[in-house]
Amino acid sequence: MAHNKTILSDAPAPIGLASFICLLGAFFYLYEFILQVSPGVMTHQLMRDLRLNASSLGIMSSCYYYAYTLMQMPAGFLYDKLGARRVLFAAIFICSAGALVFGHSHSMAAASVGRMLMGAGSAFAFVGALVLVARWFAPKLFAVLTGGVQLLSSIGAMVGGAPLATAVLAYGWRQTISTIGYAGFALALLVGLFVRSYPK
Repeated sequence: MAHNKTILSDAPAPIGLASFICLLGAFFYLYEFILQVSPGVMTHQLMRDLRLNASSLGIMSSCYYYAYTLMQMPAGFLYDKLGARRVLFAAIFICSAGALVFGHSHSMAAASVGRMLMGAGSAFAFVGALVLVARWFAPKLFAVLTGGVQLLSSIGAMVGGAPLATAVLAYGWRQTISTIGYAGFALALLVGLFVRSYPK
């Protein structure tokens, strides 16, 4: 019983701190949706620069989902075993590294590796956001806050549409994706500094 009290406190967490920590987790979900849909707005540039046809472009893009699906299985276990901060930090770092690999790729093989890294890291985004919500807020708020997390994912999908297409046209797909990768490293740093698995 004493051990349980060290994990889950009866006192509610400060609302500002709880909101900030859960927003960091939710922003990762938004972030991964931008990367997930990004090839759709740079199809012609990718086919030209990486010398792809429609078939090879489809295979390269789908590498994201192969890794995403595979890593869904251990995600919950790792959150319970290692804690939210460590797992989220590592997942965002891997996802961001994948964006940089993709942005600097000059072949289908390198681009596919980048997409796989993005997918592997992204597999932890939704589960991580829900873990933080469940641990930092009262159970009665879980449903509405889960809806908020889903809302951010929809915003991420929209940002990965017209706004991302505009950035690609203005700065090129390599610089755009690389910039998104660097933004991910900044998010990983914030997670490493501020996220805790449980309120004390």
